Amino acid sequence: MPKEINLPKIKSPETPREILAADFKSLNGELPICGGWGYTKTDACIIDKNDPSVDPGIPFDGVGIEYIFVEKRIYEEMIIFQSEGNKFSGIRWNLQKQQLIQNENRFFDQLIFEITAFSDHDWEELRIEWEGPQGHTSADFDAEAHETKRQDKMVRLIREFWFDITSFYGQIDTGVVEHTVEDDNLKYDLIDTFFDNISEYQHFLLELKVSKIATSDGKCIASLSKENDYYKYELVWEDGRNIGEHVKIFKANQENCDQFNKGCVEMARRLHIYLVTNDPEEVPCTPPAFPMCQGSCRLN
Repeated sequence: MPKEINLPKIKSPETPREILAADFKSLNGELPICGGWGYTKTDACIIDKNDPSVDPGIPFDGVGIEYIFVEKRIYEEMIIFQSEGNKFSGIRWNLQKQQLIQNENRFFDQLIFEITAFSDHDWEELRIEWEGPQGHTSADFDAEAHETKRQDKMVRLIREFWFDITSFYGQIDTGVVEHTVEDDNLKYDLIDTFFDNISEYQHFLLELKVSKIATSDGKCIASLSKENDYYKYELVWEDGRNIGEHVKIFKANQENCDQFNKGCVEMARRLHIYLVTNDPEEVPCTPPAFPMCQGSCRLN
């Protein structure tokens, strides 16, 4: 089992907007945000649809900005703000819970993520063992022992992310729902991670035609099947409503598995929209959920 750890919260004289723009040039400027780092409702990250940096000619993707902020804050906490020798690699995060909270005339999105990672030292040790001359391509490689070691070295923490989404909550651009509400009377336990490790994917790649997993209550089933020169990923709810997408066959490495699992998160989000609205027209089908997508999203 992963070892639970605690990391200090970011404290900085500069704003999150300034720090993220300086550390991540790929953002091409500043995110349309203000406020704090989002550890609590009090220091929520405020997403501002009316920020001068926003192009009014492009549909505003408030949820997309939330997930960009989540990713970048995790990297700040686990890499950039860590001293040499204390940094982490192989970082993954999975959404555990999301809820909308109204406080008078303001709306907040609370997201809770489980984050797993490895110290740089342990990650390098595992990589050398996996890729070395006696690694996974060797007939003598003990995959079970490697996976046990991997689980022993993995660390885990739970993080909250609070967003003030008042500026765009309930608004729809070009027919695409940007945010959906999960209230106390309508909760869906969906699958948002398919492969927990490379070994699972390699087993599917080499030995299986179809792989399926289900939630503990059996209401949601995710399946990945091989069809000629691509895979078909499908997420099915108990009443038959489902969402699917074709995915290009990908090599067995951590980066590809991480990208695939991120696509699973997005597919779960889109199915959730479908279950809440019961209207296929409200479900965003572009861009593809999977970066290695072979075709467009399909709903039934």
